[in-house]
Amino acid sequence: MLESYWPLKEQIANCIRTEAEELAEHVLLAVHEPMVLKRRLSNSLDGDRKTENDLLEHFLKTERPIPIIGESGIGKSHLIRWLDAKLRVHPESVDWHIRRIPKNASLRMVLEILLDVRGWL
Repeated sequence: MLESYWPLKEQIANCIRTEAEELAEHVLLAVHEPMVLKRRLSNSLDGDRKTENDLLEHFLKTERPIPIIGESGIGKSHLIRWLDAKLRVHPESVDWHIRRIPKNASLRMVLEILLDVRGWL
């Protein structure tokens, strides 16, 4: 009898989003679990343990790209979405033009996204 109420795989896939790109911002923030990150210089294997809040503060102070690397499935996309959500409400970034580049974006797509920010397209 219980089996008749159990959802089909397609229904589960439509209801439960597992990819960071698919989650609504408020859902992402609600399900976020604190992360432990490792910050290291490019020529070193050793590094310091940091939190995502440390990364946010570093991001606010640094005027260059910050690479976020790691193995597949480790949470890089989730971390980028979390940073995006936090930056959009942070007082220091109120005048920023924040644009996220989708996964697998072509160079053309990246340029179109960036140029659209400046109103050049």
